[in-house]
Amino acid sequence: MLEEARIIAVREIAMRAVEDMPDNELRVRAFEVILGRLLDAEVASSRGMSSAENLGPKAGKIPRTTASPSLRNRDPKSCSERIVSLRDDGFFKGPRTLGEIRSELQVRGWTYPVTSLSGPMQKLVQKRELRRMPGQDGSYTYVAP
Repeated sequence: MLEEARIIAVREIAMRAVEDMPDNELRVRAFEVILGRLLDAEVASSRGMSSAENLGPKAGKIPRTTASPSLRNRDPKSCSERIVSLRDDGFFKGPRTLGEIRSELQVRGWTYPVTSLSGPMQKLVQKRELRRMPGQDGSYTYVAP
C-alpha cells in the first residue's frame, strides 16, 4: 500500500495538472482520470513493475509523430477527426469501448453523448482507420489497425 505522504504528493500533482481549467464537471473528470493514472503508476512502481506493465496503452506519453499532416498543423474539428487524433496518440493500442472513448474525449475538452459516437466510429471502421471487435457483453470494442 502507498504511504500517506506519497498519496498527498500524487494528489497535488494531479491538482496542478488541472488548475488552469475552468471549475466545472470537465475539470473534476480530468482530475479523476489523472489521479487514477498516477496512483496506478505508483502502485506499479511499489510492486517493482514498470508503468507499461501495469497500465498498458495508458502508460507514458506517446508523441504525436504519427498524425497525418493535415492534423499536425491544426486542431481537429469534427468528431471523426478527434477520434483519429486519439488513435494517433496511441489511445487505441488496446481495445476501447464507446464509454472509454467518450471519457477520453471529455478529458481533452470534447464533450459528446455516447449515443452520438457510434456513427462516426462505424464510418472510421469502414474507412479502415480503426477495427471493431465484438465484446463479451454483445457490445463492440475498437482498436487501431
